[in-house]
Amino acid sequence: MRGFLFAVLCLGLALPALAQTSGRRLSGALVLPAGVTLAPDAGVTVRAEGAFGTTLGEAAMDARAPLVFDMEVPRDLAGRLVAEITVAGVPRWIMSGVSFAAGAGEVDFGAVPLREVAPLDYATTLVCGDRRVRFGALGDAAAARIDGREIALARAVSASGARYVGVEDAGVEVFTKGHWAIVTLDGEQLPQCVAAPPPGEARYAASGTAPGWSVVLEGEVARLDTGDGIRHQTFERPRVWPVPGAYRFDMPGADARLTVRPGLCRDGALPRPDRAGLRVGGHTLPGCGGDPAGLLTGPEWRIEDVGGAGIVDGSTVTIVFEEGGRVAGSTGCNRYFGRYDLTAAGLGFGPLGATMMACPEALMGQERRVLDAFAQVRRFDIDDTGALVLFGGPVDAPLLLARRP
Repeated sequence: MRGFLFAVLCLGLALPALAQTSGRRLSGALVLPAGVTLAPDAGVTVRAEGAFGTTLGEAAMDARAPLVFDMEVPRDLAGRLVAEITVAGVPRWIMSGVSFAAGAGEVDFGAVPLREVAPLDYATTLVCGDRRVRFGALGDAAAARIDGREIALARAVSASGARYVGVEDAGVEVFTKGHWAIVTLDGEQLPQCVAAPPPGEARYAASGTAPGWSVVLEGEVARLDTGDGIRHQTFERPRVWPVPGAYRFDMPGADARLTVRPGLCRDGALPRPDRAGLRVGGHTLPGCGGDPAGLLTGPEWRIEDVGGAGIVDGSTVTIVFEEGGRVAGSTGCNRYFGRYDLTAAGLGFGPLGATMMACPEALMGQERRVLDAFAQVRRFDIDDTGALVLFGGPVDAPLLLARRP
């Protein structure tokens, strides 16, 4: 387990220095729980994190002074704020998940409360076949988040590695050794798990079609193909430099530079989360970057319209896209669950299962319309207002429209 936590805790230590020519200020004050007094040697840091595991800005504070922070980050980049207080090198209080939007103006976070560290605060993502499990340990206590369930675990005796069993869920067990793990859920063993790569080593692909080119970053390797046969190279993954409004990958060995700007991009059958440009041979080739799935996964979407007929007043219809191709939500009557398939050709849903609760006829009719619409979906898009639109049917019409709350 130490290997997992060490990899996570060290993410911020190997990141490149901040490259910026114009910035914006982030400021605020950390607030400890009532009655907590810091030792003079406590370590206090606040960090702004961006895409690709980058550190956009960082501030260290003296534990004997007011915990006020003020840092500069590149403008026009979104990110999230992370604060940590350590005692004798061990994390004790933390703040995470406070996001800030892209822009140029100063952001004052005001009073930012801290809380005691919990196992999942330093969790590792385990990839177990098509399932993802978040697992974190803190002393003899641990926790796992699987399919939306948060399960408390306790250390158990093991001849080798580290073994944790469910505190209240007898059929749950996590056994870790090195960079792999075995997870048992409700008595069923999942495929062998491996730790997902940290953000700075995760796979990222960008490409363009006019003319054709591609850059794929995966692990410690980068692959460049300009499509004209002149440049088709594999080399060490370049560092990422955050600059105002973009992330830059310099590839001097190939006389090339990839620039990625967050923002919806269309250059193919599916939208992608980033606008990309490859500078090569004195010319910039336009394209798109990122995984289309990144536009879908995350917080739930609230469905507002089904086939142009709206939804039943007072009902809540939702959809959540999970990593690994799983989907779940509510029809306003029953919960549904199943799989989705996202390929270069489009988006489709496999057969969806549902609970069997009886509801008023209006809600039962809505449920039939929702599930029928899912069966016809062929692609998706994000409109100018940020709404998710699922298209399909015989004339490729809008079938479902959803927004995030």
